[in-house]
Amino acid sequence: MGTSITEDFELTLKLYEQGYKVAYTPYIQAPAEAVSTIKRLIRQRMRWAEGHSFNIKKMFTRLIFSPNLTPAEKFELAYLAPYYLQSGLFILGTFSWFLSEAVFQSNLPFWTAVWGWSLVLTNLFALPLMNLVGLFLEEADERDYLGLFSFVALSYIMAPFRGMLLLKGF
Repeated sequence: MGTSITEDFELTLKLYEQGYKVAYTPYIQAPAEAVSTIKRLIRQRMRWAEGHSFNIKKMFTRLIFSPNLTPAEKFELAYLAPYYLQSGLFILGTFSWFLSEAVFQSNLPFWTAVWGWSLVLTNLFALPLMNLVGLFLEEADERDYLGLFSFVALSYIMAPFRGMLLLKGF
């Protein structure tokens, strides 16, 4: 098959490249064993970030120029490809802003205060909103919404790890 650590994602991209259509369903079709500890969860998500980035780097150009994909599918690929990049950009942007504020004490009019805090707050609110929309689209039960807060907190904890492995994948 291939050399990716996320062989299912690699297979999906290769199917797209060959002109096959792939359907996604948010409903569980095949149950799987869930990870049992936070450490294993972080390692799993890091592996996903690395594999996703590796496959996107390897196949993005081929897919964008493939005659087998419709313009809508190419747009969706371009939209979803940087999914894990958000973690890396969040960390890089926040660190850069903090460095300029606290260490270099640069005070650029308007940028430092307004845009710096806007960057941090926008990224902090993007994750819960994305997860909430996902639950809504999946028509999740009301009890699923209660776990959203712990999931969001866990996602913030995992962001630095995903950011690191994103770079390794690229």
